[in-house]
Amino acid sequence: MNRNFGFSPRQIVSIALLSLSSYLQAADSELGENLLGNIPLSDTFQLENSLTSTPLDMNIDQDSDGLIDISTLEQLDWVRNNLAGTSLISHSGVEYHCQFVCTGYELVNDLSFDTNQDGVVDENDDYFDYEGDNSMRGWLPIGSEARGFSTVFHGNNHTIEGLYINRPEQSFVGLFARLESEGVAESNITVISDLFIETAEQGVIGKDNVGILTGNIHILQGGVITLKQMDVKGRLEGVRKLGGLAGSVTSTTDEGSASGLVTFRQNNVNLTAQGQNDIGGIVGSIYDSWFLGGNYHRYHLIDNETDVVLSGYSYLGGIVGYVLVEANEILLERNHSKAMVTGNTNIAGIVGQFNCGGGTDCQLTELTTNASLRNASRAGGIIGGLYTNTDSKLSNSRAIVNIRGENSVGGLVGELVAIVPPRGGNSESIVSNSSSVGFVSGVNSVGGLVGIAETITNNLDQSKLELTKVFSTARVIGQSQVGGLIGTVSTSPEVEGGGFIPRINNAYAAGVVRGDDNVGGLVGLYTVDPLSYGYFTGGSISNSYSVSFVQANTNEIDRIGQFIGAADFPLRKRFNYYQTNTATLPGIGAQFSDEDFPSSDPTPDELSGHLVSQLSCPEAPDNTDCASTDLYVGWDESIWDFGNSTQLPGLIINGRVQRPIVGIMPPPPPADVIFEAEDQELLGHAMVYSDESASEGAGVAYISAIGSGFRIANAPQARSISVVFASIMTGALSLKVNGEDHNVRFFSTGSWVNNYTTAIIDVEVPAGATVEMVYENGDVAMNVDQLIFHSMPMEEPFEVPDNFCPASHPLYSNTCNRCFTDEHQAASANCL
Repeated sequence: MNRNFGFSPRQIVSIALLSLSSYLQAADSELGENLLGNIPLSDTFQLENSLTSTPLDMNIDQDSDGLIDISTLEQLDWVRNNLAGTSLISHSGVEYHCQFVCTGYELVNDLSFDTNQDGVVDENDDYFDYEGDNSMRGWLPIGSEARGFSTVFHGNNHTIEGLYINRPEQSFVGLFARLESEGVAESNITVISDLFIETAEQGVIGKDNVGILTGNIHILQGGVITLKQMDVKGRLEGVRKLGGLAGSVTSTTDEGSASGLVTFRQNNVNLTAQGQNDIGGIVGSIYDSWFLGGNYHRYHLIDNETDVVLSGYSYLGGIVGYVLVEANEILLERNHSKAMVTGNTNIAGIVGQFNCGGGTDCQLTELTTNASLRNASRAGGIIGGLYTNTDSKLSNSRAIVNIRGENSVGGLVGELVAIVPPRGGNSESIVSNSSSVGFVSGVNSVGGLVGIAETITNNLDQSKLELTKVFSTARVIGQSQVGGLIGTVSTSPEVEGGGFIPRINNAYAAGVVRGDDNVGGLVGLYTVDPLSYGYFTGGSISNSYSVSFVQANTNEIDRIGQFIGAADFPLRKRFNYYQTNTATLPGIGAQFSDEDFPSSDPTPDELSGHLVSQLSCPEAPDNTDCASTDLYVGWDESIWDFGNSTQLPGLIINGRVQRPIVGIMPPPPPADVIFEAEDQELLGHAMVYSDESASEGAGVAYISAIGSGFRIANAPQARSISVVFASIMTGALSLKVNGEDHNVRFFSTGSWVNNYTTAIIDVEVPAGATVEMVYENGDVAMNVDQLIFHSMPMEEPFEVPDNFCPASHPLYSNTCNRCFTDEHQAASANCL
């Protein structure tokens, strides 16, 4: 049965009968007789009932809780006729009322868009061609941008399955187009809860503001909207603002009105999504700015969990893609994601980009992720880019990562920037009780915990940034500004003067760190902008250590150090330590020139190097027996646990001791395997083309006829495949794994050459499989540059023995009885 809003034959008959009934009732009143003879008027409504599944004398609130019972897809479709939930109105205008007052809706049955129950949602099912014009656009979202759903919808743990929407030119797309709430009265609260939604295989496709539940959430004048205990699974495609639950959250408020509240609580999302910008597992974007009439609201995301595969260009996150709040409060607490994300800029396991300003109370706490991130700059396990000009805190968070990015890449945060408030005053941002493990690689500003930590200030006001009680055991690889904890620490004043250098205290790094220039076990580069010379304050590292295994990619090691690669200003170093087991590198590779800072006071020399056995020896602070200098002077035993004489100090975080395990570092995760399309076996009419923008100057084109494409024999084992492509079209192309067809869905790049992007498909590829990119009936053409096969994300690193460099280590030298930085040194007899 296809719907026809032109109207359907059923509706036409119903309307005609209702019109006739109304006419005859009026005639009865005037003539004092029943012109239908012996036929009661109620029987005309029973005639409509024979054309619908809903009896007109139905009790729509069986449990008398004030919520209208929704038991069929037809009744769900009728919800659009009363978005406030005060009655149930059929498309023919018949209105059903509760016994007392209706205050919303509740689902009382499981619903399926596979109405013919053949196991597939297609043109043979009701609602697949909702308009009845053969457009096959699927479900029409309830509500619109102009008017959203504004009441309660309780799912009662029932399921809506097989949701299919294919409206690529339409924005505000989802089961609901928009949810909205205005005012603080209880009757104005919008709640969606205890509902399970699963899309059809084709998923939900729209343009902007696209979500499986709703395209947009909008609060006005102190409205309250809550989404809780939802379970959503499926696919999304769009352009901007895509989210598993909601595409976007927006607001408008008049000055002086009450503060509104949007809450996402205890939701679970399993999502594959592809688009361009603002893509998140829970919500694509949260935008509240005084410039657009917001600035008074609160946003809470608490106890949510996602498992996502996201592909796009910028602002992609396992929980939220993009956040800009100049509001009352935003709280992200106890959210977890398992995320595989591919993009160009600002991608993360939790939030792609987080902008906190305008006096907002920004609290990010107990965030955890297991994230695999690819290709992007400003990539971080928890947050890709965190920018704040107000007091903010990121705390008690942990990331397990496998990151292969570009610039500003960190295991916890890619780019961390504290900015002076626009209206003057000071701000302070703190990262605390947080850590990262796994693998982090990039080009410039690459850190095990943070890629770049920076303050932007002026000569009157200060933006302070502090990292305290933090650590990383990640393996870190890059080119320039590479650190076991932070790649680059800097300040950039807006005018001459000012400059509060970020501070680090109570921290450690214990990974492998490798790079070319400005490479350090704890920090790669500590620097200041020339405008700050003579004015800056701060800039200290205290009560911290590094047992990182630092390696140089080149023979140029003058800016490579066991603790800091280079410090371009007088850095205060207070009671810090580094290991000397594995290299002859200095603690700091290069330090500032006295000519640059002629008036500087000498920096205290409170940085010293020792064997790991010596650093492990103390069982309390202020030790005078284990080394030639005092160890752990003034260290706080409420922050550090010193263990026994074979253990390194461990940070006490939330009552648990987080101590590095010294020993052979775990190997990096298996590398991505890249196949150049032009080097593979061509099929059909496919041809190699030249393009200097392609990775090797060529790709495969004319994948536009049945059977055309290319084949990869003996493919590696993988969890997913990234397709690097260019196309002026939007659609899907077939990818076959051992003959099993999978669709790679993609969006136009705007041209066939020069402008390439990535589409990622979550597919299990067994080792030795045959993989084909081939054009099939109904596919859309693309030019393919590369296929990249991705392994599983790195899990917890395996534990290693409690000795830093056993004789079995490949870099161990029997002659020198210690490890070196490369095999050549280890094989030599030069022990210096």
